Amino acid sequence: MGPGQYGVTVARVAAITYGKSAEHPSLLISGIGRAEAMAYRDARGQAMSDHDWSEIERRLRRAYQSLKAAGGRRLSLPLRAVRCRQQKSPGESRGF
Repeated sequence: MGPGQYGVTVARVAAITYGKSAEHPSLLISGIGRAEAMAYRDARGQAMSDHDWSEIERRLRRAYQSLKAAGGRRLSLPLRAVRCRQQKSPGESRGF
């Protein structure tokens, strides 16, 4: 299953969580954006660089902005979790 399909599932979960329609465009954009960020991470495996983590952060920020536009409760991106992953030593797992 690709990020487009999985993103629809992520959007459906957000719709249930926030009491919105699963067809809401901002929820779909958010869900697909989050799934694309996951796919980006998975494609790089252990070769993740600081630039890659910054790209994931950028993608997740955009996805959460779309979620907020859909009327989700006030959210903040858990950037601390992203930054903690960046600080791990190369031998440690950086998976989500």
